[in-house]
Order: sequence, then structure tokens, then C-alpha cells
Amino acid sequence: MKSTSAIGIAGALVLGIAVLGCAEVLDDFEPADVVAPDGASEDDALAARDADAAGDDGGCAPGWSWCEGICLDTTSDPANCGACGTACAAGQRCVVGRCAATCADECPVALARRCAADGYDVCADHDADGCLEWGGHVACGPGSSCGEDGCSETDPARLGPEVALAAGEFPIVASDSRGNPHVVFEDHGIWYAVGDGTTGRFAAPVRLAEAGNEPQIILDENDDAHVVWSIGRGLAGTSGWYTNNIGGRWKPAVRALALDELGVLGADRVMQGRVLKVPGRQEVVTAWNCGGDLEVLVKFRNIDTSPTVLHRVGALHWVPGLVLDPGGDGFRVVARTLRGIRATDYDFDLGAHGAVMVTNCKTKGESGWGVLSPDGEVHYTGSPGGTATAEGPAQVWYTNDARIAAGLPEVRGMVVSPDGGTARTWTGICLDAHDQVYVTHSSLVDANAWIAYVQGDELVSVVLAADYGAPMRGSPSCSPTAIGGVHVVYHVGRQLFYRTVGL
Repeated sequence: MKSTSAIGIAGALVLGIAVLGCAEVLDDFEPADVVAPDGASEDDALAARDADAAGDDGGCAPGWSWCEGICLDTTSDPANCGACGTACAAGQRCVVGRCAATCADECPVALARRCAADGYDVCADHDADGCLEWGGHVACGPGSSCGEDGCSETDPARLGPEVALAAGEFPIVASDSRGNPHVVFEDHGIWYAVGDGTTGRFAAPVRLAEAGNEPQIILDENDDAHVVWSIGRGLAGTSGWYTNNIGGRWKPAVRALALDELGVLGADRVMQGRVLKVPGRQEVVTAWNCGGDLEVLVKFRNIDTSPTVLHRVGALHWVPGLVLDPGGDGFRVVARTLRGIRATDYDFDLGAHGAVMVTNCKTKGESGWGVLSPDGEVHYTGSPGGTATAEGPAQVWYTNDARIAAGLPEVRGMVVSPDGGTARTWTGICLDAHDQVYVTHSSLVDANAWIAYVQGDELVSVVLAADYGAPMRGSPSCSPTAIGGVHVVYHVGRQLFYRTVGL
């Protein structure tokens, strides 16, 4: 194809005038053929040829470079990436003048939002590789959580839809670092199921043991699960067991202790185990209620290969809870004594070195629970119940280290038995991503499952399950989601349910 341009015609006219002034007119003059490179317009190519004739690169379009007689887009040309003659390796692309590996979009559309951690991520080309990915995290402030439109005010009483999880009872939930719920429960054995923290869907449960009662689960710093349970609740010959899935596989269960090994007067069962991973070491500490006001701590070592019992220690407490101490160099046992709920500090070699009363006898605590917040404060609750006294009704309660140090009373909530009676209630405690405190509880009196949230000096209870006509609704447990609010599991009869609260 032959082309002309204004510059070419002007050049021909000047040349013709000069020739007329000397000898003869060259009436058959035409500009040289011009071919546009791939991706370039014909005008850009013409400008490049004329700039070459002029001896400079001033004719290239913005963003283009003059390379050996032609204008090229060095921001995207893999043979001339960033500069003339700089070629990208096979399989690479040229992106904004840099060679980059071929990529694909990781999110659907620019500026889309996805809830993550304590806020949301934005879909964009954050690393300038020409593809979309999630990034640019935006944190939601205190009292708000992520929703469809970004950060919105949190409603701690908002209940998500109730989802049937599996057949079973006595569930416990723990969250991994991504906010996914991991649940253990009993149903003619011990079972484990992991859920998706975004969709609320659970994988098919995995059976960990053919027999067992009241399992407990924690996730360690590497998101590995550790599970304990007892066998033969209330029967002679009962025992406590431990397993983990370090390395992605569940290990054969190891016996922590057996009733006939204790030889302690009044010990009549092994039940309600608790477990805590020792940070940075391949060790766990487990705690067991053995009846007769006997608590036994059992430490395991070599948990990543073949868990073995290191040693045991006993003390006069009942139904203990375990939590890392604020200093991180030991753990705290939260348990009932004859005076109330007491928190005792231990080093990781099971040596006790201090204790504080969390509550006094007014709470009539049946058991104690604790949870450590990111700021290093321990938060407590326990199970009210027992015999009625003139000290008042049995109520759900909550306190923390700061309130104890200041001499402030517990935050009281729902009355589970107006006259104390023999009412017992199962309790649990968790904090969401914004440090909102939740206390789960149930009662044999009203047979309902509840969750309470701390609001100032009050515990406000919200019913999770009621009016199902089932003989028992209870044992609720909670753990934080990644974006605020909590996962909650509970059973109605022998059916497990899951829902979110506070999202």
C-alpha cells in the first residue's frame, strides 16, 4: 500500500521547486512505503518514518519509544519492554514497562469488596501486573463490622439463619486464624467437622473415636487442632484421651489418665477435659475433672510425632478451664473451689505460682471459663447453680482482670433459677474480632440455649433455640468469625445446629 502525508507532500513540493530552479521537474515523485507495526496506527507509523528522516524521536505518540526506525509501545511490547531491545523471557508479558509472569484475575471485578479479617479487601490491580487481585485492606472501626456495603454498625444481638449441622450433642467450636469454625461433638463416639467461615457450610464430619463424651477443641498458633474427650462418663474405669492433626493427619488417640490410676478417695470419674497448646513447644497441657473435687493436670510432649504423657499433678478444684496467662510464660486454671471461682497461675512445667479469687461464694459457681484477649486481659465466666442461699438467685455472670483489680462486682445477667434450687447451666465465653464479649449459657430449668453479650454493666441474653418441643436444648459454644460477631453451635435433643451472632 502506498501512503502520503502532509509532511511527505510538503517535502515533495519543496524538492520540486528546487529542481525547477536548476534544471527539470521530477513529476513522478512518491513517498516511500510505510508499514505500521502490530498494535500501531498508520498515522503513528508515518510519524515515526518522518521523525527518522528528521533524525529525532519527537514524532512518537506519548508512551511510545523510537526503536531502530519505528515507534514501539515499550510499556507492553514483550520484545522491547521498558526500553528498546529489552526482551521478556518465554511465558512472560510486558506490563507497564516491566516483564511479568502471565497471570489471571483473582477477583471478579474492579472495586468489588470482600469481607476479611477485621474489615474488607478491595478488588484491583494492586501489584500492577495487569490482573485483578484482592488487597488494599480496609479495617472497620470499633463497633462496626463488614457487610455488603463495607463497614457497618455491629448489632451484637443479630442472629444469622439456623443451619442443621449433624446428629449429635455437646458441641464445642473453635476458630482458626482465618475465622473458619472447627467443631467437635459426641454422637456414639467423637466427631470433628470444619466449616467455611464465609458461607457457613461444613465438610462431612470425621470420626475421631468410637466412644467418648464431652469433647473439647482448641486451634494452636499454626491452626492445628487439638482435641480431648473422656470415655465412660460417670462409670468406674473411665479415662481421658487426647489427639491432634499436626501435619494434616489425625494421630491415634493417646490416653491421658484413667480412673484406676489415680487411687484418690472420692475420685469417681474422668470427664470434662480441657486442652491448651504450649506456644513454641511440641507440648500440650490438659486438665480433667475427676470428681471428688479433684482436678488433674496432664502434660504431653512430642505431640508432633508420638504424644506421650510427661507428668501429672492434682489439686482440689472442680471442672477447670484453661487459658494462657497474660505474660505468655505459663497458663491459668480457672476452676471452682469451696469459696468460689479461683484462677491459679502455673508455669509450663505445671508449677503453681499464684492465685486470685475471680468470684466469691455468692455466684455458687459450678465451673469456670476464661479467654485471653489480644490486649492481654483475661475474661471470665462460670456456671451458676447449686444450692439456694440467702445470697440471692443463680445468675449468669461475667468479669475480667481489670474489674477484679478494681474491686468491681461481676456483671450479672439472666436469672437461671430464682431461688438457686439445683439449677445448673453450661456456660462458655468468647470475644469477637472487635473484643465484644459473648457468654453462652443453657439451663435445665427452661431447657433453652442462650447467648449473652456484655453491654456496659449488663449481660443481655438472646435466645438461640426455644419452643422446639425437644427434651433438651443446650451446651452452646462460641468462637470468633474473621470480621466481627461469632460462630455459635448448640444441640436440640440430639441434633446439632450452627448459626452466627452479631454479623
